[in-house]
Amino acid sequence: GSALHTALKAHYDNKSWDEVTQAFSEAYPEHLDTEDLAKTPENGIETLRRYINYYKEEDKLWKVIGTEVEDTFELEGITFQLHIDLIAEHVQSGIYGWDHKTTGSKSGIAWSDYDLNDQITEYTHYINKKYGQCAGFIINGVELKHLKIKNKYGEGPGLVTKFERHTYNRKPKEIDRWIKSVSEWKKKIDSSYASNSWPYNYSKLCGWCN
Repeated sequence: GSALHTALKAHYDNKSWDEVTQAFSEAYPEHLDTEDLAKTPENGIETLRRYINYYKEEDKLWKVIGTEVEDTFELEGITFQLHIDLIAEHVQSGIYGWDHKTTGSKSGIAWSDYDLNDQITEYTHYINKKYGQCAGFIINGVELKHLKIKNKYGEGPGLVTKFERHTYNRKPKEIDRWIKSVSEWKKKIDSSYASNSWPYNYSKLCGWCN
C-alpha cells in the first residue's frame, strides 16, 4: 500500500512511466510475504499499469494542485496536522481532496465507513479555508487479489484488480457540528487536565487509546 501511494504520487506529479515504476520498486524492492501471491513487486507494477490505463481519459479532466500535502491549521486552540494524498481541481465541478486506499482483503474497501468519517470533515474544512471551496472528498480505491482459478464472475486466474472512486460531501451544517464537537471535547479535556481526573474508555470505539 505504501509503495502504491509512492508511485501514485509520482504519477500525479506528471512523472514518466519509468519514473513511476522506479518509485514503486524503490519503495517495494522485494516480495515481503511470499505466501501472499497478490502482493508481489510484479503485480504492484501491473496494478499501476492497469490503474493508469483505466483512468487515462477521466484523469485528463483533473488539474493537480498538490500531492502528499502536509500542513497544519488551528481550530479552537488546537493544532490539527493533516496529510492529504492529493488535492486536484476538476474542470467542471471544483476542488476535491483525495485519499488513496489500497487493499488486498477479500471484503474489499468498506465504503460506508467514510459516510460519517471525521477525518473527511476535517480535510473538507481545511480545503474550504485554504482554497475557498471544496466540492467533495474522493476515496480513490485500489483493490487487488490473486485467484488460483477463475471464479463465477469470470475473474482470474492470476491477478485481479478493481478500481473505484467514491465521493463524499460535507454540508456546512455538518462542518459546523464537527467544529462544535471539537470545542466541546476541548473543554472536557481542559477540565480533566485541571482536575487530573480522566474518565476510562470502556468501549472499543477508539482503537488507539488504552
